[in-house]
Amino acid sequence: MKTTVTATTLLSAIILILTLILTPPTTQASIYNSGIDARENALKDAKSKLCSATDEYIKTLKFLRKTKEFTFREEISRSIAEQVSKGCDGAAERFAQVLLLLKTVGFSERKSLQQALDFAKESPDTQKNFVEIFSKSYLTEFFDYEYPRAIQLALDLSRDYKGDPALARADFISLVKFCKDTSNLDLPMSFCAEYAERVAKLSQYFTTGVEKPFFALFKDLREKKEFSLDVKTALIFSHDILQHGPKSAQNFFDAYQFAVKDHELTKTPALELALKIASRSHVDATPPIMQFPMPKTPGEEDAR
Repeated sequence: MKTTVTATTLLSAIILILTLILTPPTTQASIYNSGIDARENALKDAKSKLCSATDEYIKTLKFLRKTKEFTFREEISRSIAEQVSKGCDGAAERFAQVLLLLKTVGFSERKSLQQALDFAKESPDTQKNFVEIFSKSYLTEFFDYEYPRAIQLALDLSRDYKGDPALARADFISLVKFCKDTSNLDLPMSFCAEYAERVAKLSQYFTTGVEKPFFALFKDLREKKEFSLDVKTALIFSHDILQHGPKSAQNFFDAYQFAVKDHELTKTPALELALKIASRSHVDATPPIMQFPMPKTPGEEDAR
């Protein structure tokens, strides 16, 4: 019995040694440090929920006392500053930027204040989206929209957007520049404006945004001999395919090739079948959100 136990113990020790020798260093490190990343991430997340609320209160109150665009009574200013302080770090700056922007373009004091308070509670990227997209859409740099339309577009791609706001902003700006470049498309501005907005909203279905999948798909639909679609048709197809998420383009191409080779379909019915198959690239009514935006500011739930 003693010999058997000793042999078993020895065998176990040999197996353990061999495992350590044969396991790649990175794997060993992940075994021994498996809890470190989790702890670091948890600590980072915890710190992001700590707020210098007094600083935000004081900054807001000083801004309201100093600005000439608004004349709030002192007790009103203090009440506003208290609400802004619930937005955690950076809230005072987010509040001031939105308030001045909207007042400058003609919003009423009440509406400007409400929007500014709302964005004080949002993440920095969400507020940046609103300011940048509204400014570019309202000014002639992009679409020269009337401000109600520009506001709605900015809200769609900021406060109401479900994915990563930074990716949506980058995709939107890239798409607008591409669409407005007359050497590329030379399309009516009304079509260009609506199209860039529709495609940018698909960004949330792609982990790194929709820009690269869009340009790759559009290029193939335009340049590959079996497709050779005109500009406007290629744009429409690109949106109609990509709205079904990251697997839709591959499903489309695979289905098209199969329809042509196996079913011996001509171009038009093959395209119709490929579009139909591509629309089944997700289980639910819409594709899953594939981006993970920064969390809202800690005080948002309380503030609302």
